[in-house]
Parts: sequence; structure tokens; C-alpha cells
Amino acid sequence: MDCPTCRSLFALCLLLPIAMWTTESARSEASLAIRGYDPVAYFTIGRPTPGRSDLQYLWDEHVFRFATPEHREIFKLDPTRYAPQFANFCAMALTRGELVEADPMNWLIS
Repeated sequence: MDCPTCRSLFALCLLLPIAMWTTESARSEASLAIRGYDPVAYFTIGRPTPGRSDLQYLWDEHVFRFATPEHREIFKLDPTRYAPQFANFCAMALTRGELVEADPMNWLIS
């Protein structure tokens, strides 16, 4: 393997499976946001509404679920408006220096 091209191809063949595994691993580690509740429903329906597992969208390392396809499209247009603040952690717990997953039943739109 004295040819530079052969060495490069060999290195690529070794690294490709690692890159693919890393991508798959990152996908499987994305956490479920708001315990699967629809983030747009808080604004449109005005109450916690479970999302469907077949209506998902990956954003900011979280999987968001939606009750309707329309809600998913609304979220895609402006995710920062509908995603929970404080990275899906309880705001009160954060004030005490604790990381506690937010409860989707305790919410406020201000």
C-alpha cells in the first residue's frame, strides 16, 4: 500500500462504519421532549395534548411529537416559539440549581 490513493481509500473504509455508528447512536439518544406531549397544542388548544408516535420531528436533540400533521408543520416554521424554555427542565428546579425534567401538566404561557 505505497500508493497515496490506496491509503486514503483504506482509511475511508475504516472510518465510514464509525461515522455511521456515531450518527445512528446520536439519533437513538435524542430524548423525547415534553414526555411526548404536543408543544403546539398548548398554544392552539390551550391544554396538554398527547402527541402521536407517527407524527414526530427531531429538533435541538429532542424528538417532538404532535397530535396533528398541521401542528408539526406549524412547529417546523418556528420551533423556538413552541419548544419549551430551559431545555425541557423545570424552571423552579433550575432556580434551586437542580436539573429536573419538566412536568407537561404544569405549564404557563406568558
